[in-house]
Amino acid sequence: MALKIKLLSTVMAAALAVSALAACSSNKDQNASSSSPSASTSASASGTDTASIDPLAKIDDPITVTTVKRTLQNAKYKEGQSAENNSWINFLKDQGVNIQYSWMADASQFENQMNVTIASGDIPDILPQITGSQANTLIKGDQLMDMKPYLDKYLSDEAKSVLYGDGGALMNSTVTSDGKQYLLPLTASEIRADIKGLWIRKDWLDKLHLTVPTTVEEFEKVAEAFTTQDPDGNGKPDTYGFGVSGKDNLILDWGGADGVFEMFHSQPGPWWDNSLFYEKDESGNVIWSGSKPGVKQALTLLQTMYKKGELAKDFGTVDAGGKLAQDLTGGKVGMFMGRWWQALWPLPDLKTKDPKSDWIVVNMPSGDGKPTQPYGYRPGNVYVAVSKNMKNPEAFVKMINWYVEKVFGPNADAQNFASTDQNNYGSWKSSAPFVIEDPFKLSRDYTAVSTALKAKDPSKLNAEQKQHYDDVQKYEQDPSYVVGWTAWQNFSGADGTAGKHYFEDNKESDVLKNAFFSVPNEKMVTTIPMYKKMAEEMISKIIYGQASVDDWDKLVNDWNKLAGNDIMKDLQASAK
Repeated sequence: MALKIKLLSTVMAAALAVSALAACSSNKDQNASSSSPSASTSASASGTDTASIDPLAKIDDPITVTTVKRTLQNAKYKEGQSAENNSWINFLKDQGVNIQYSWMADASQFENQMNVTIASGDIPDILPQITGSQANTLIKGDQLMDMKPYLDKYLSDEAKSVLYGDGGALMNSTVTSDGKQYLLPLTASEIRADIKGLWIRKDWLDKLHLTVPTTVEEFEKVAEAFTTQDPDGNGKPDTYGFGVSGKDNLILDWGGADGVFEMFHSQPGPWWDNSLFYEKDESGNVIWSGSKPGVKQALTLLQTMYKKGELAKDFGTVDAGGKLAQDLTGGKVGMFMGRWWQALWPLPDLKTKDPKSDWIVVNMPSGDGKPTQPYGYRPGNVYVAVSKNMKNPEAFVKMINWYVEKVFGPNADAQNFASTDQNNYGSWKSSAPFVIEDPFKLSRDYTAVSTALKAKDPSKLNAEQKQHYDDVQKYEQDPSYVVGWTAWQNFSGADGTAGKHYFEDNKESDVLKNAFFSVPNEKMVTTIPMYKKMAEEMISKIIYGQASVDDWDKLVNDWNKLAGNDIMKDLQASAK
């Protein structure tokens, strides 16, 4: 149970780094403000000399800050603790900030409750997790504070190193064309943490004397063998080559078919923030990837694979978190598109049932002999925002500074502020009024642990990294240690493992980045969900053989008439 809760918290942190939207700023504007805040650029926050500011100083006259909270089901607090009384809340009170929650709701109700709050016009001082649609409404209604002057003036050096460690690309992606920053992507991760790879049952490859596929033909050969040659050895035709979640993730996230489109250098899928994938053609013009010829090539392949039984017969009703996960842990699936955290969930359950099972992770094979590239959307799509009516906006920046000090700094206190103790949720990061993630934590941990393992020297590792190191070593001595298998996949650096694929084999420069690297505007937010539904229905019909591959052209025309052409004009104008 302890393991499952710990893994769940890690997966949740990863998932938070991927879900929302908001007001649009052009790439040109991002480049114009791509540097991190400087202590010398104070803007209009106040007349105080920046050099005299102590970014970690307590607030002498205590203030009350209102906010709301997304709760975690089954969270356990120590006796006497609660959401309003725990390590984080009490620490902030000692610093002069009294946190007052206007309401709390779990994940199933949080977004709806936030919509009600926004509609009422009475928003709290801090909005800890808003979607792009909500952000557009708030910005249009002039309800949010421009936090850039306060970040420039009050942000600590440690906080700058965490938030702007990539040179400012993530943080500045939410700076609007007039230089204002209403939205803070504080839970954003580096782009490599969002890409997908092809996960393949290595033990099945070995049993059937197959090699890792690098071409479409080899991919088809492996999928067919995993379907017809009884790779699990039970004498029953109960396995299939490629797992696809057609109910919810068909062209979005793990378990989807979008990796097949990447084989043909195209991407028709949206991302969680309701943005589509745009790229530049050979002439430098911005185009929508879903209109490229490769989409129809991929659809032809998927249709053929379905006819041959290499996809689940009912793939269109398969959900990623349910039926697909069950097929994976039941040993029925040979390949699927996955994220870095699949070794955390659901694959450990398969490893427990079948200790001989194993996986390797690679980029998708090529459809034309040219290397494939993982497609990378803008990482970070839920935002923290501050009400325009907050009386002490500099206190919010100080809360950022204190958070970084307690979680990331040299004086970090993981036991009281970043614990994963299942019986003390009050010491988790999630008990803070808002959460900040180090965008590069995953790759840093991978590099640190894999380097230490090669050198057989863990002396430079922090406590969390040392635990991964120990788990890997224990797994190498005892292959039945499933926790160690997870650590081995993510941190060992062995060829074919998840960590090596996502954070070593793929450099950031290897990822094909979306030409639209900004917050979706209102037009995107309101129309791309309609596109997603249209596209999923059409792709499903084509795969099932109920529609022709050429019907995709009709979908493209319908989308362009609905909004695609208008969105493209906006993007092309902003790219000039």
